[in-house]
Amino acid sequence: EVDPGSFKISLLAKSPANIDAGGDILDGVIYFASASRLYGYKIPVFDETSGLDNHISR
Repeated sequence: EVDPGSFKISLLAKSPANIDAGGDILDGVIYFASASRLYGYKIPVFDETSGLDNHISR
């Protein structure tokens, strides 16, 4: 997460595996690969039109 005032970055969640590739976002979920596995993380408070919503992370 990036603070818009200070541009400070905060960790939202730790990855269950090393991230080898990815970073694509679709419908509020960021997808990444580790070896041959694909992972997805529901981004809290994300809406593709406004950037904000009331989603809860999985």
